[in-house]
Amino acid sequence: MSRGRSASIALFLGLVSAAIAACGDEYLAPVPNEPPADAVVVTETKQREGDAGKGYDFLVNADYVSCGVPARFFEGSGASTFLPAVGLPGEPILLEDRGEASRDLPYFLTR
Repeated sequence: MSRGRSASIALFLGLVSAAIAACGDEYLAPVPNEPPADAVVVTETKQREGDAGKGYDFLVNADYVSCGVPARFFEGSGASTFLPAVGLPGEPILLEDRGEASRDLPYFLTR
């Protein structure tokens, strides 16, 4: 890896870490099954007909969001460095039933 690229990654990780640290405790995950005090209830609506299997496959395998953190930050040993820097576990949480292209990426990323 080039020196300039390493410096860019280090700067990026430092900025992300500083931004997260500045947030304080107000963005910690909520306690399961207890909505926040200021939560707004969204009323139930009729769902469209569709193939649930195809929908799930699209969510876990398709590249429906074409921007965000580059996948290379999560490949190889990069995940153990990047994930803790943004407040996530050092080992990525993977989905078992993903396609080959996204199998090694954390659950929140696709290729």
